[in-house]
Amino acid sequence: MLNFEEAIIRIDNDISIQDRETYSKDFDAIRNYLMDIMKATDPVFKKIYAGPSLFGSYLDNIKIDKPDEFDVHFLLKLPFYEDIQIKKDKNRPGFVKLLLSKPLKQMKSDPNLHFVYEQFEQFVTPSKFLMRSEIQHWLERIITKALKTYGNSVPNAAGTDEYDLVYLKRGTAHTIEATSTNGREISIDFVPAFRFNATYDWFAERPFPKNIKEKLWFAVPKPTVGPKGGRKLTFSICVPQTEKHLITGKYNLKPTLRLLKSIRDRMNEGYFMKSYFIKSIYLLENDEQDDDFWMQSPGKLLLHTLDKLLFFLDSKCIPFYWCPSMNLLASLDEIRVIILKESFQKVRNKLVQFSQKPGVDYNKMRRLFGIATKPLKQEYVQN
Repeated sequence: MLNFEEAIIRIDNDISIQDRETYSKDFDAIRNYLMDIMKATDPVFKKIYAGPSLFGSYLDNIKIDKPDEFDVHFLLKLPFYEDIQIKKDKNRPGFVKLLLSKPLKQMKSDPNLHFVYEQFEQFVTPSKFLMRSEIQHWLERIITKALKTYGNSVPNAAGTDEYDLVYLKRGTAHTIEATSTNGREISIDFVPAFRFNATYDWFAERPFPKNIKEKLWFAVPKPTVGPKGGRKLTFSICVPQTEKHLITGKYNLKPTLRLLKSIRDRMNEGYFMKSYFIKSIYLLENDEQDDDFWMQSPGKLLLHTLDKLLFFLDSKCIPFYWCPSMNLLASLDEIRVIILKESFQKVRNKLVQFSQKPGVDYNKMRRLFGIATKPLKQEYVQN
C-alpha cells in the first residue's frame, strides 16, 4: 500500500511525456516545411521571417502525457526594426502598440525594400500604428496559398511515413493539425511575434530580471478586453525564454505544476483554465519564495499551490506576472470562475483526505488526475 507522497510521485511519473524524440523530430519536419513554403509563397514574409522560437509547456518541460502539441512563435523582424516606436497601451496593462512611422519612411526611400514598404503600408492606420488583425489576415492568406500551391503533405523525419496537414485559424494561433498515415497526430500552434530587446525597450510593470543575459521579449498580436477604441492595435508582452529560466532548477516546482495541469485536464470545464494561468501562479509564488521552499515534497507543494489557485479564483483575479495590474481572468465571466473554483475545491478536499490516511487506493488517486483509463504499470500493480 502506497502512502500519499509515494502515490503523488508515481502519478507524476505516469503523466510525464513519452516518446519525446520521435515527436520532436516530426514537429521539426512539419515546422520547417511550412516555413519554407511560406517563404517561397511571399517575398515579404521571406524578408522579415527571423526564425522559430518554442514557447508554452514543451519549452518549459511541463508538458504531460504525449508530446503531440507544440506552441511555436515565428519571429518577424522588419527592416529598421530598431526605429519602431513602442507605446504602452494605457487602457490595457501588459499590452503595447507598435508605431511604424520611421521604419516605413526609411523602407520607402530604399529601392531594395520598397516592396516591404508597399505591403506594410496597407497594415497600418493613418497615424502609422500597426493593426494586428491585418497582420493575421495576411499570414492566413500566405499559409492557405502555400499549402494549396506546394501541397498539404510532408514526410515524417524518418522518411517512413507521411503527414497530411490541415490548417485552422484559431484566435491568435495559426494551427496545423497533422495526421500521419499510421495514425500519429501532432497539433502545432504557430503564433507570430515581433522580437525586441529589453535592454532598450521594456514596457512591463515588473523590471526585467538583471541576471538574464539574453533580454528578449516578444510583441504578439493578441485580442483583449477593454475599450473598443484602439483594441485593433493591441500586442501582448510575451517573455517565454525568461519565464523558462525563472522556473527551471527549482526542485519540485515543475513536478507539481505538471500535476496541477493534469488535474485541470480531467475537468469538463478545465479548458477555461488556460495553462498560462496555472504557470502564472507558479511564477508569482516563486517570486515570494526561496529555493528551499521548492524542496518540500510534491504532495505538500501541490496542496499549497491549489490553495493559492483557490485564493485567486475567489478574488476573481490572477495577476499577469509581468504586469500585475492585468487580470488574466478578465476574459472569463463570473459564472465560469465560480464553476472552476468549485471544481478545484472538490479535488483539493479529496487530496487532503488521501493525505491524512496511512495508505491510499492508488487507482482512486489516479482518477483525480485524469489517468484512470490508462493501464497501471506492472510495478504499480504488484504494489
